[in-house]
Amino acid sequence: MNRFYIVLVLCVCSVFAAIPEHLITYLPGIDNSRINFRQYAGYITIDENKGKNFFYWFVESQRSPSNDPVLIWLNGGPGSSSLVGFFVEHGPFNLEPNGQNITLNPYSWNRIANIIYLESPSFVGFSYSNDEKDRKPNDDIVAKDNYEFLKRWFQHYPEFRNNDFYVTGESYGGHYVSQLSEQILIQDTNREINVKGLMLGNAAINSDFYELGTAESNTDAWNFLTFMYTHGYIPHASYAKVEDVCGWKNYLDDCQGDYTRPSDECLEAENEALQYIPENIDVYNVDAHVCLDDAYYSYASKWSYGARFMAERRRKAKAVRGNEKFNPCALSFMTSYLNIPEVQNAIHARPTEWDFNGAIEYSFDSYHRNVIPVYKELLDNPISKNWPILFYSGDYDSAIPFPGTQKWVHCLGRPVKKDWHSWNHADQFAGGIIEYDGITFMTVHGTGHVIPWYTPALAYNMFERWIEKKEF
Repeated sequence: MNRFYIVLVLCVCSVFAAIPEHLITYLPGIDNSRINFRQYAGYITIDENKGKNFFYWFVESQRSPSNDPVLIWLNGGPGSSSLVGFFVEHGPFNLEPNGQNITLNPYSWNRIANIIYLESPSFVGFSYSNDEKDRKPNDDIVAKDNYEFLKRWFQHYPEFRNNDFYVTGESYGGHYVSQLSEQILIQDTNREINVKGLMLGNAAINSDFYELGTAESNTDAWNFLTFMYTHGYIPHASYAKVEDVCGWKNYLDDCQGDYTRPSDECLEAENEALQYIPENIDVYNVDAHVCLDDAYYSYASKWSYGARFMAERRRKAKAVRGNEKFNPCALSFMTSYLNIPEVQNAIHARPTEWDFNGAIEYSFDSYHRNVIPVYKELLDNPISKNWPILFYSGDYDSAIPFPGTQKWVHCLGRPVKKDWHSWNHADQFAGGIIEYDGITFMTVHGTGHVIPWYTPALAYNMFERWIEKKEF
């Protein structure tokens, strides 16, 4: 009888093998009786020799954890915390302006999915390493580290191994998602991770984001400046000059040309055009209000010269406060909340001066890497060709504007399965979509770079329809 009891206990533990000490039993700032799902947070060591520990926050689905898909979410940067996705975008909680209280998010993606929010690489958010050299990561290091984390996560949570699994992210996550997927394809030879697809929002892929270039940099300004011209921020004469001296006349039809080594004359014309862009816009959503506090300035100036240029000019101005549909200062609220000692203790994080921008020096070469070949590999491989890829772009985002993404996806030359058509939400136009063999591109209308932040209901509608394979 005693032997039977011991075997029964072992069997139960093998089915529900989550890390018990990572279970969050109480969160400050909310009536915890209203939280109807389990959540876990803490560190998983991915390199014992270096003392490299990645922080994650995992929320189970509110519907059916054992049957619903598992997602890993990777914010971009490089160096931005994925807790931005958790608190500002599609996680289960929204933050109050006092930075002390949180409320339930009615449009949380964990209504129908289990989601892992991973802070990567080392020294981003709560993640850390005992080796200071890890402050200088590159794409290859991050891809291998993220795979190592994922492999160990499933060892701790084997009850989710058979669930459908999706690799998801946004912005510089265009690098992270593709390269993690590539690592899964290469290293997971027993196919223990049940990958079913990739999903990326406003993804940086091939110099389709803008920063101040030099002749040696991998910078292609067509996407940014064309977007700003067509949205009325740059006068015709200035744009016409750039188009002429930079050789952009046949840009859309040229799938082979390399526009990432601009001449000095081209750079001069680009910078002249840049001067016309007003200071009181948000490059991540040109139709949105802006927040001018230090936290947003830090976020906006992290990687994009265009964003930094405007943020430096406007942060001296009076902050905008209005009846916006979203709160442009949510990043500040999140920073305040995650630096409360009781919160850090509740989520099993070590005492940290938390910030959503990691104190890292990311590789210049990786930053300017063209990762289109990785997507070609995934689309052509006999295994990963069965992992459908969705690229979605907010059509008000000028940081990584949709025309550049639409162009490179078109230039892959994949057979069209369903040609361009519109999709609706609440009986209103919500964007355009085209489905190729293995890859889909869609725009999301009236929103920006961080779609669930600006338009949460629209973002949830898009997510639900794609993840549940409904028609658009």
